[in-house]
Amino acid sequence: MDAVCKKRDKLFRRLVELVKQTKKFESPLREHFGTSSSLITGDEEKSINDTLSSKTVIAVIGEKNCGKSSLINEMLGVQVVPVADITCTSRIIWIKYSDTPYVSLNDQTGKEVPGSKRPLSGNDFWGDRTGRDMLKELVILKEEDRGKSACVFQTVIIGLNHELLKYGVELIDSPGRNENETLNKVVNEVISKNEIPILIYVIDGKCFLRPDDRKNIQYFKERCPRTKFFYVCNKIDNDAKAAEMDKESDTEEGEDEEDGCKDDKIMSIATKVRDQLKEHLLLDDRSYLGTFNALSMRKVKEARTKGKCANLRKFTEAFESFKIDMSKSLDSYLMEQISIAVCALMRCHGRCFYCISQKHEELQIEEKEMARVLQSARSAELDIYQRSTTFVEAKNEQLKQIIAVAIDKARQDAMEMAPKLVLNKITAYELLLLHPDVTEKYPNGVPSGGNFSQMHTLCHELRNIIVNSVSNNVEVQVDNLLENEASCDLLPKVVETMEALDNPTLKRNLESIYQFVGNDNDYKEATGFSLTNLVYALVSAARENLRFELQNTYSLLAIIEIALQEKRNNPRGSPARTAVVNILISQLDANRLADSVVDACKNKMESYHTTFETSLKQIEFFKEDIQIQSREHLGASASRVLSMLAQLEIENHGIKFEVTRGELKRGKLLYRGQNCTLHLCDKSWSFINETQYIMRVIQRISDESWMESITSLYYAYNCKRSSHLIGIYGWTMPNPDVLQVVTERAATSLDKANSGLSTHQKLSVMRDVVCGLDAIHSSGFIYNNLAAKQVLLMDDNQAKLNICSGNFEVLRGQGPNLDIDKIAELMLWMFGLQVPATAVSTLGSIKPYKYSDGVWELIRRCQSPRKDITIKGIIKELDILLN
Repeated sequence: MDAVCKKRDKLFRRLVELVKQTKKFESPLREHFGTSSSLITGDEEKSINDTLSSKTVIAVIGEKNCGKSSLINEMLGVQVVPVADITCTSRIIWIKYSDTPYVSLNDQTGKEVPGSKRPLSGNDFWGDRTGRDMLKELVILKEEDRGKSACVFQTVIIGLNHELLKYGVELIDSPGRNENETLNKVVNEVISKNEIPILIYVIDGKCFLRPDDRKNIQYFKERCPRTKFFYVCNKIDNDAKAAEMDKESDTEEGEDEEDGCKDDKIMSIATKVRDQLKEHLLLDDRSYLGTFNALSMRKVKEARTKGKCANLRKFTEAFESFKIDMSKSLDSYLMEQISIAVCALMRCHGRCFYCISQKHEELQIEEKEMARVLQSARSAELDIYQRSTTFVEAKNEQLKQIIAVAIDKARQDAMEMAPKLVLNKITAYELLLLHPDVTEKYPNGVPSGGNFSQMHTLCHELRNIIVNSVSNNVEVQVDNLLENEASCDLLPKVVETMEALDNPTLKRNLESIYQFVGNDNDYKEATGFSLTNLVYALVSAARENLRFELQNTYSLLAIIEIALQEKRNNPRGSPARTAVVNILISQLDANRLADSVVDACKNKMESYHTTFETSLKQIEFFKEDIQIQSREHLGASASRVLSMLAQLEIENHGIKFEVTRGELKRGKLLYRGQNCTLHLCDKSWSFINETQYIMRVIQRISDESWMESITSLYYAYNCKRSSHLIGIYGWTMPNPDVLQVVTERAATSLDKANSGLSTHQKLSVMRDVVCGLDAIHSSGFIYNNLAAKQVLLMDDNQAKLNICSGNFEVLRGQGPNLDIDKIAELMLWMFGLQVPATAVSTLGSIKPYKYSDGVWELIRRCQSPRKDITIKGIIKELDILLN
């Protein structure tokens, strides 16, 4: 039992450390994945720690004077509790571990009675009269006190520095049943209020199985359904006839015959008690209902204290068998506790995988959402462009009417103002002569003299009156027309566009784009601000275009031409003001001005549309880069997190494997490397009959190589199960620096067997290798260790990739022709062309004589610059070649 308890203590300590490491793991998980959830909750941590810190309590109960205390003394190998032929134990005795032996008294609430704790001289304190008397005083009560609750409900605590107790086992000795009701309640309460994994019920062999025994067993079985019951039939040698035979056996001559008689008597007692237990369905042949042992504690003590004799051997052997059964049950219970803690930790670690997978799903959703939002923005903007263009074109006739009315109003204003103009103001005639347009038109100078200056001044002043009148009246009307109708029709579409552009996903990507293009805000204005000011842009375009057209109609040369023409018509008289007004007004065409305003608005919208399209092209140009960067960032974060998680998971699975499969044993040494040895698993260990396994023993020689081994094993174990990958059955960690991995056993490796393979066998092996790589890729990993020595061949020449020594990394969006070069290089080596695949292009396209057309064509398709085949395509081609 000591060995079982030591094993339990070692595993428990490792699990406690795993809980601490799991708690520390929350920070990097939150840092890389932004999750706020706890990897392990406070309640889970407490539950696991409670499981790991719980003691294994073994309670001994039975009728009075049946030998309960004697059994406990022999289990400890030293007298600890008092024994007597008459009833003596009248309080619960709870035996625990303590560095310094002591005895104390606890009250009914579990608190130590002040002043009751006293030291003991050692584990073998019974030889010291002081300690012996002190314990008897606490355990053996006076007759009048044995029914008082205040006395008997107190518990005697004995602390011993004993190997069995050191690793979490505690023993309970109890008063005899059915002495009185108060003592019965004491025993009932201690059993019902504590988790008792093992309960030993002692039966007095002299009395066989009494009705009270049956009632006691049924009572405790009902209240402790998960407790393992041990039935100990004690005093199997202690009957009157056997005692008389002991006295008469003084000579050696009759010793064998007398021993035979006593053996028969002992066997008859044991058999009868066992049959009684079976008869009342308290025991079966498969130990489901309990375990039966026939013992004589008197003989076992005699063998311990006086030395073993031949005639005591059967009693000591029976007691050793009892301890072995106890050890098995104890081991089973402890492994159950460990399994509970391991499974709880695995659930916690499973949350980490969930966070990582959730992040992957969020990224995929975000990418789809981004594409949807960009298309939504494009559709909304295109709709705005088309609607605004159609809207402006539809206003052409109204614009013509507005402009025609404005021209008539300008004529009236000019006619009214013309007579009042004072023409003695002479315009800057000298400046006219210097204007480039004038000097080009009139290289010899503008004709002068007469009333030209007055005529020019009149035309200039009337032109200003007409332009201001037309532009002011038209601008007001156009503003009202566009703003009022556009607000009802176009602005809702602008809002729709902005809502699409306001998507957080698009914003983040836009921000990334602004960084790439040097924080240029043009894209923001093109996709945001300009659209919200659409109406203002249309009005401004209409206003600016109208003024430009008016200014262009009454240009400097046009005024000079009108003035010269009028001077010719009236060479000596005063300027005909009414005629000049009519001439100036005649220059204006309402249709042309309306068309130009519409064209200006359309051109404005065209410029916005072009700018928006440019910005969207920029977004789409960078979208794929952003997505790749996001995937790579997520992949790198996942790798960092998984490398930390791998250590926890590997140790957790190692404990679980050890619990379920037992301790591994190394067999014959097959290979010795720098940090790894290969062994056969010892034949005594195998969970499939007549099957041998390889044990790969990895030693920590550096933190870097150790973490690489741990992470690779973690990835390998999480690959999808495939017949093309070597099987990993499990592993254990006997200490933090040693990893023992149990794997499938292969017959040989490709580097040793290739020369003896036929072409068909080589193609079959190559197909197995490619299928193995495909299985690894479909699991989300890359295998960086493809080489002939890592391709293992089974007895039937089926090839399997040795993923146990693989160098893995997370698959991060690589293309479909991943690992094609490696496959080509391996194929070239297998068929005898000893060059790297990357150098094959230098060989030219001439097929070597030993290659078939199909094989050579397949190899060429795997090489640059063609590289026009995927892994699944290679599998199909190999299937064709094999058939």
